[in-house]
Amino acid sequence: QNWFLAADIQRLPFKDDTFELVLSLAVVPIFIQPEYPATNYGREMDYKNLISELVRVVKPKGRIMFDYFDRGSCLAHKSHESKDDEQMQRYWEARAKIADEFNEFINNLSDVDVSIQTHSGWSRVMCLTKVGGR
Repeated sequence: QNWFLAADIQRLPFKDDTFELVLSLAVVPIFIQPEYPATNYGREMDYKNLISELVRVVKPKGRIMFDYFDRGSCLAHKSHESKDDEQMQRYWEARAKIADEFNEFINNLSDVDVSIQTHSGWSRVMCLTKVGGR
């Protein structure tokens, strides 16, 4: 049975350890932007809350998969190189800095194992495997 639910991604209405797989497409990159933190219903959004919530709802040994950009992403790098505009250069430099902070945050999580897959030379998918219950 399929069903849809609109909910605050930083406060998911599910119990801890509910899902074997959490798949997030085109959501995490929104949280890793220089113009963020933005607000969601008057509350600040940030990637730490987002990832913590995804880890909370996945079962032990379950997986969380999402697309993202990092400093090495060729897509971001080529976009940065192709822009002569100073404002765009500042944007991509800020985005790269935030991506570095995001990667450091992910690598310091104690309750997940991290693997990264690169597809077609630029698309990156991160897979977090929950190692224990919370």
